[in-house]
Amino acid sequence: MTIGIEAARHIAQTLQTSPFTERRQRPLDEAQDNLGGRTYYADTQTLRFHKARILSARPISCGAFFLIIESCALDYQNTRRGFRAVLFDLTGGILYRPNLEQCRRTRDQASADFHKWFGTFDGLGHYCAEMNRRADTYAQQIVQLQDAAAVLVQLQDAAAALATIEGVTA
Repeated sequence: MTIGIEAARHIAQTLQTSPFTERRQRPLDEAQDNLGGRTYYADTQTLRFHKARILSARPISCGAFFLIIESCALDYQNTRRGFRAVLFDLTGGILYRPNLEQCRRTRDQASADFHKWFGTFDGLGHYCAEMNRRADTYAQQIVQLQDAAAVLVQLQDAAAALATIEGVTA
């Protein structure tokens, strides 16, 4: 199911972020502007370390996801290169990234592989699962905070009772 602009905005607002936007820049700048603060993937130092180059970068699904096509070293000596697509969600999580053995010989092949996969991907389902996971985490945090507050009240009551006893015996 495709994600429309209203759904993308609602998802982003719920996740306390903003949708990805297209700024019509060089692919590297586009990736760094959109992914900065969400993931390290497009940082200059990371790309240099992995000998990777971003060839294409753009938001898809009305900004609910961000797609890059990269050229990457297939060996440490950088004697062989491959192409792959990488898809990010609004949290900076990687949803699609073939491993080095699955890299393709051309950018077009990498793009075709991605689009074949994306045709079977349930973007709304992904975000529903993410929101449910976060809700579970928050529920656990609420219980932990309530338990911690109860312990503090008990400690405060015990300290007050001790002060009262010490004041009576003094």
